[in-house]
Amino acid sequence: MPPCSRCEQSNVKCYYVASKRGLRQKATTATQDTRNPATESFDSEVSYTYPFYTQTLTPTFSPDISVNFNNAMFPDTDKFTLDWLMPVSQELDQAFPSSLDDEQMSGLSSIAEDSGTIVTTQSGRTAPISRNIAFDPMMKLYYQNFHASHPFIIPQKALGNSDLARLLPSYLLSMMQYVGSHFHPDPSAKDRYRKNAYMGLNESPEATGFKVQAMLLAAIVDHADGNEEQAGYRLKSAVIMASQLGMQSGSFGGSNSYGNVIFEESWRRTFWELFIVVHLFKTFSGQHNCDDIQLSGYQDEDLLKMELPCDEATYFASGTIPKSKTLLQLQNSWRILDNHTEETFSSFAYRIEATRLWGMVQSANSRNTAFMHVDEIELETLDIRFATFMIRLMKMDQCSSSSSFNDLGYQMRSQAQMFTLLAIIYLHHPQSKIGLSPWKRAPVCIASGSPSFPEGTVDELNHHKNSDPHSLKALRAAGTLLNMITNSVLNTSSISPIQWTTPFMICAVTMSLMVHVVDAHHHALCHSPNFERNCKKKSFSTSRIELGMRTLDILGEVWPLARSVKRQLLDTFHEVPI
Repeated sequence: MPPCSRCEQSNVKCYYVASKRGLRQKATTATQDTRNPATESFDSEVSYTYPFYTQTLTPTFSPDISVNFNNAMFPDTDKFTLDWLMPVSQELDQAFPSSLDDEQMSGLSSIAEDSGTIVTTQSGRTAPISRNIAFDPMMKLYYQNFHASHPFIIPQKALGNSDLARLLPSYLLSMMQYVGSHFHPDPSAKDRYRKNAYMGLNESPEATGFKVQAMLLAAIVDHADGNEEQAGYRLKSAVIMASQLGMQSGSFGGSNSYGNVIFEESWRRTFWELFIVVHLFKTFSGQHNCDDIQLSGYQDEDLLKMELPCDEATYFASGTIPKSKTLLQLQNSWRILDNHTEETFSSFAYRIEATRLWGMVQSANSRNTAFMHVDEIELETLDIRFATFMIRLMKMDQCSSSSSFNDLGYQMRSQAQMFTLLAIIYLHHPQSKIGLSPWKRAPVCIASGSPSFPEGTVDELNHHKNSDPHSLKALRAAGTLLNMITNSVLNTSSISPIQWTTPFMICAVTMSLMVHVVDAHHHALCHSPNFERNCKKKSFSTSRIELGMRTLDILGEVWPLARSVKRQLLDTFHEVPI
């Protein structure tokens, strides 16, 4: 039967939906699979492609996804290689069993080649059973929920290529499955995948880029699981191995690409992901073993010349990777007459630059503490840089065709904004009337720098705070960070997108909460003559605190660290009545 015009133009396989009118069709004589994937156990030898084609003529993409689905970017593409772009929804309940036994676990972990076996779905149409690891349920959960926030592993479309999939060692695949198991509705799945993931990682003696990727994944997940000491050890090991391999050099990607540009881009992203995660660990980790983690083998001027990652749509499409730009070009783009340069740099690049600027703030604060002197010119210069960078982020957001969670670059832009707001808090808070020093029971995320009360009477504090630009800017940045969560929920009418963000959002929310706790406490103790005004401000701060706590509840459904931090915050509220 000839394909319809839409499928012919999109170069995808055309499926016809059987008419629901007329006579009932006779039972098919083909090999039939009448099992319900929601209740039946998975075959021990294969992983079924999810979801089966049932009710659509064409791939059911979200209308907000701003990707050009043409043959140039997605050659020979069908529904089974693109459904990972869809957000996780009610389909998960139909695709994955609610619990897993030993036999099912071994079946889900099996890695084999594609087979030509054909089964008949419940709708009567045939669909291939895929044995490729890219369609393993836990892998799909990894790519649907986690990959967009930390996109340094090769994309799922590339993993679907059996020739490329063979190159990935089993310990890396097991670690990816373990990350994906955090999003499975059965809590026991995570515990049972964990054993295979860490056993393979610990037993592998090789020093390769893949080992660095696996250890980096392990460090992020260990942090989100609340295993700070182990997370710091994993990250430090990954950094040392990356330096020994020379991943910071431009030649590493080409010499380890296996002749494929996707691997070359993956190695480039792996180095930059290390650069970002090292800074996040130094800021948020309560372990002292993270203080001496340092990417070696390059100077600051070398960093500016290193190639940046491409945009997310190009990378996820696993097609041709354009010539990379550098951080120096990003910084000097304002000198170019054309004012549309934001469109030519990837959202990942802005995430990197936000991290670099944040690091400059941390260095300035360290110098100010060491010399007991505040360099006002340096602080003002950084303040201007952040204002300029926020303008560029807004411009970049306008250049994107979508600001939804389904947009492939949204997570990178969101993190760039989050890092910038956190940097502004860290820039202004130490100079404000609500400075940074340890609480008696500070949450683990910000044990190295959390808001505390300065000396002075309550009335004096509020007088200075209201007239102090540093306090106002810190509070405004903390409020904007929480507003990002509000906007995401209102725009999607769902709490799921919050769980798709980076696990480091937990510590970002915690930092913002601590700022608002101090502000609410000040207003709670102030009385006449501004009683009514202070009550309104206290109510405003308290409402944002509640929003942050609810956000931790949502993140806690996936990451144990969020639950731990919430308990610590509740203890803090006993110290600081609000």
